[in-house]
Amino acid sequence: MAEPASTWHGTADGARTAGLLLIGALALAATAMVLVGAVVPRVGVPTSAYAITVAVLALYAAATLALRTLTSWRVLVRIDAHAVRVRSWPLPLYTRTVPRAAVDAVSTVDAGPAPGDPLWWLLPPQETRHVVRRGPGLRLLLGTGRTLTVSVDGPEQAVAAFGEPGTAAAQR
Repeated sequence: MAEPASTWHGTADGARTAGLLLIGALALAATAMVLVGAVVPRVGVPTSAYAITVAVLALYAAATLALRTLTSWRVLVRIDAHAVRVRSWPLPLYTRTVPRAAVDAVSTVDAGPAPGDPLWWLLPPQETRHVVRRGPGLRLLLGTGRTLTVSVDGPEQAVAAFGEPGTAAAQR
């Protein structure tokens, strides 16, 4: 079955940031291995407990960074006659589908980390933000008053492909 002619696909590549996060995750994992393999056998019991605690925290941070890397490598956006679909790649944990009828306004923005969020790279993305790098993005104002901000290359084409917000319900 062929897709409708009004389907628009867009992506945003966060590979540079994701690569740096992956290097950080590998460094933290290496630190944990050094702490457990080299430091713990050479120190007393109380110090080894601290070293193991630090190693566990380093492994937790490494796992968080690795997961964040796999969910923020790239974001894929698809706008068709029925909905706007946003999906992370290569690990599609963060997927969002918004019916076109639920969108009140569409605009282009300069997307970046959430203001006042110094750990944007470490925490899972907020429900309404799929930002993988600084740069052009698309902002959807939903009927509920909430916004959905997505990193995407060519947001002007996405706005043009979207057409007038709220018209999908009238077309049915």
